[in-house]
Amino acid sequence: MIYSLVATCKLHGIDPFEYFRDVLGRLPSHPINHIHELLPHNWKAAHTDSSH
Repeated sequence: MIYSLVATCKLHGIDPFEYFRDVLGRLPSHPINHIHELLPHNWKAAHTDSSH
């Protein structure tokens, strides 16, 4: 599963280290019904909108 997430990050031009650092910090308090927001393609969209 980890390899799949790393490969998906690379496919979307995301630094896997930055992705995991952010997601693992959010995971304990993130609502389970919004877990899809933490998938790499959704994570990138949210970070692109808010950081650029």
